[in-house]
Amino acid sequence: MKLKLRNATPALLVAQLKASSISLLVASFGGPFLVLSVSLFLATAAFAAPPQPVAEAELQALFAKYADLDRLSVDFTQTKTLKDIPTKLKSSGHLDVQAPDALTWTLLKPSFLEFELVKGDAQITSGTGTDRTVQKFTKAQMASSAQAKSLEGLASWLKFDAGYLLKEYKISKDESGALEFAPKSPETSPFAKIHLEFSKTQTVKHLTLSETSGDVIELEFQTPKIQKRSPQKPHSK
Repeated sequence: MKLKLRNATPALLVAQLKASSISLLVASFGGPFLVLSVSLFLATAAFAAPPQPVAEAELQALFAKYADLDRLSVDFTQTKTLKDIPTKLKSSGHLDVQAPDALTWTLLKPSFLEFELVKGDAQITSGTGTDRTVQKFTKAQMASSAQAKSLEGLASWLKFDAGYLLKEYKISKDESGALEFAPKSPETSPFAKIHLEFSKTQTVKHLTLSETSGDVIELEFQTPKIQKRSPQKPHSK
């Protein structure tokens, strides 16, 4: 194919170069090769496996590490993206879960914030020293506080209770093994959707929580310390 350079605009030159490249490919490898390549590309796109629903037995198996949990302790890093502010807010902290009904979620850096949930009642502590403030909420009061409601939803999630997740969410799995959670009652859920990825040892590694407000929380977990409940012993205190 000859390129017509006289009086050619830059856009026309680019178009001619693309055309000559395609002609060269066809000439070198033949028309059938090109048709086959395009057909394979379209077939791959058309037949990419859609997310598959996750049954109860499969979810129980995926969360087997957290079954019969007595205590869970793990460090994490958190990145929060606010809907109206393009800046990413990064922090780090620690999660401690004590079955059956106690959880402490602590942000240590860049500033201190601690959320404690015990038997349905909550306490939010922010700051240290003379800047320390404490807010207490009963379960009934949490519904009227956006921050407390969001933290309660997060706390319920971070117990990694397969039974609770099945009750509250429609769950599917993609080709990579990651799980997607859509709330069954979106009008009352603090989250619009949740994305979860497991580590090679089948512990929760990455969690992305998309809040109904438009904010997004990304959590990266380190290797957890998991203490199982002994059949002969009650939950630790």
